[in-house]
Amino acid sequence: MFTNWLTYRAVAQALDDALRGAVIREIFTQQKNELVIACEGHGESQVLQFSTEPRFPWLLLKPDFARARKNSLDLFPDTLGDRIESVRIAQTDRIIRMALASGRHLLAFLFPVRANLILIDGSGSVLERFKQHDPPTTAAWMDLAYENTLPVIGAKQLLDAASSHVEATMYEILRAVRPWLTG
Repeated sequence: MFTNWLTYRAVAQALDDALRGAVIREIFTQQKNELVIACEGHGESQVLQFSTEPRFPWLLLKPDFARARKNSLDLFPDTLGDRIESVRIAQTDRIIRMALASGRHLLAFLFPVRANLILIDGSGSVLERFKQHDPPTTAAWMDLAYENTLPVIGAKQLLDAASSHVEATMYEILRAVRPWLTG
């Protein structure tokens, strides 16, 4: 399933490889529920499309994109000229974070129904957002670990989860330890 954390993890790794060091040239929208981030780096232009379609959010990296002359709106003007330092996924959620050289972050929330892209400063304050609905609780995503490696479930972590969920099935225990494992 495309909306599974493991798939988004692979997307984050591919985006990190392709966009690390790239400079943001423009961010705009010209279609409902779609945002485009045009970057330049490594001697080439690349375009990251982000769809916030309610049932199927996605990210797609393309070599080029034709911007419409009409019905196009510039977004996130403070990010223009900023360099992408890294692209990482939250270890326990479907949030992809693009760390910028300025210390700010672009967070792509890849949740069905509530997909969004927001710009935050180093303290987690929301500076700008694509969709106007509120992001999930700030503390929840600011405290997450962001890394593209596959997290290992240790024996102690599994035993602790099993002992605190005595009546639970193994499926429920695994879901408590790593929600993305079970879909």
